[in-house]
Amino acid sequence: MVPNQIVVSRHGSDSGNFLAHRTLAVGWLLLFVTYGRPAAYAQLRSDLIELQRHQVELMNSPASRRVTAGLVADLAADPDLSQIYVSQYLVPRRAAVAQILQRGLDRGELAADADLDFIYDLLLGPLFIRAVVWGQPLTPEAAERSAEVVLAAFAPKSRRKTA
Repeated sequence: MVPNQIVVSRHGSDSGNFLAHRTLAVGWLLLFVTYGRPAAYAQLRSDLIELQRHQVELMNSPASRRVTAGLVADLAADPDLSQIYVSQYLVPRRAAVAQILQRGLDRGELAADADLDFIYDLLLGPLFIRAVVWGQPLTPEAAERSAEVVLAAFAPKSRRKTA
């Protein structure tokens, strides 16, 4: 079932909110399609910065911020839509990022006990809060900073800098 079908089946084609929900669903689909491919550089740092640059670009789009904010509201109000969004968008997206992180783990660039799901949340969370919740534009440096924080926090213990 594609997002537009989900919206029609949940809200009916004659619903007064159909246009708004259809717009959110199309935005969801566009975000999924434009997410991009997992990067494949020789170093995790390069992969993460490329990933985060793409995320910054998406989140800096005013249309993306509006769609995301509206979608979050719909997800909170509609458990069925939320379940579909999680299973068809978030899970595949997290899996794509996990591939990047796993390559870094295999190369010894992350601690063996690194929680890849938590790292994904750390990469996305600060950007989401600043762009969507606060409505502030993200600077290009946000990509590098967020990647560097993850690398510092989850580096193998032998490579961590101590204060």
